Amino acid sequence: MKKITGREVIASAAEIYPQLYLNTDDEGRRQYGDVVLKGTVPQVRRLDHFITDEGDSWVQEDTPAGAVDVITLVNREDFELFYRIMGCKCCNDEVPPTMGGVILDGVVNWDKIRGHKHRYTAQCMENGTECDWKSEFKRFTADKANYRDALIILSCGGYSGFSGDSFGFSEDEWRAYSHKIRKAHECTHFICRRLFHDQIEPVWDEIVADAAGIVSAFRHFDAKMECAFLGVDENGYTGGRLENYTDREAIGETARRVYDVIMSIDGLCRENSGITPYDLAIMLEKKQHELWK
Repeated sequence: MKKITGREVIASAAEIYPQLYLNTDDEGRRQYGDVVLKGTVPQVRRLDHFITDEGDSWVQEDTPAGAVDVITLVNREDFELFYRIMGCKCCNDEVPPTMGGVILDGVVNWDKIRGHKHRYTAQCMENGTECDWKSEFKRFTADKANYRDALIILSCGGYSGFSGDSFGFSEDEWRAYSHKIRKAHECTHFICRRLFHDQIEPVWDEIVADAAGIVSAFRHFDAKMECAFLGVDENGYTGGRLENYTDREAIGETARRVYDVIMSIDGLCRENSGITPYDLAIMLEKKQHELWK
């Protein structure tokens, strides 16, 4: 299992994803296409635009949908910069303060392409056959699973923008709980996109991922906490992450719908005491058409 810690995390990631050597400026945006689409390595390979921290980490998480890489960056500035480079093509897009984790699905990995080229060429030489890398490249890249990665990037602040005293925890306690929630939340997105790719729906996905995250951190579901995260109660929208996933005009109606679903999940968790986070996610996905009406 992969495990990299400390200031080597960003450096190790840049060896595989060299767009991290770029910055979110005109020059970075100009080079981005060549680096990602053509496999060009930037001539200047500096990483001083990142702060880095000894607490940074890169691990692999096992899930029902397979292993996924999880990178945790202690400094909020590093998290936002990593996301802007990798997820926004070196553009300075706004990153909502309530966004503390993200899954980057479909990241091009040129190391995998080059590795296949090396093996293909060696096999041709061994068999005494003519190499046709152009045709093999087309065949190999026709399957995105051969060369595209999923990366989960996490920050270390309070989950969903909340402080520890909002839920009766010290800041250190809440930071630790927040990391567990975020990790399971993003891993749940990974699982659902792999196993239930035909029923992706943004608001529903957030409800399920938050529920799995809460169970991961506390070993039980807390409906009041999830309502706070998304900003809903029985009367409608109270201010929270829900606005990131739905039209503002419809947010009141959506909020009441979300509240009802959270209450249903609370009942299901009481009936299935001790359920694991990912088993909960899979159970909810199987009940989507029943719960998300």
